[in-house]
Amino acid sequence: MALERDYWPCPFCDKGVIEILMRPTSYRFKKSTGGKGGRATVKRKVNQEIIIVSQSCPVCNKTNEEIEKKLREDGMI
Repeated sequence: MALERDYWPCPFCDKGVIEILMRPTSYRFKKSTGGKGGRATVKRKVNQEIIIVSQSCPVCNKTNEEIEKKLREDGMI
């Protein structure tokens, strides 16, 4: 699944804009073989992934690490 580019407000000042890349939740299918010639299809869920691209907030100058920590605390990522 392709990454989607999105823009979120800064969690500290709400005025700056943070650029992120988001991979939505998807499923992968894999064929596997078992004993005695049996075959099965295994469905595996790939969770949503969010990557912060911006190095810092242009308004309050909070770093990428501080922004990521705040978003994790707030349950956004």
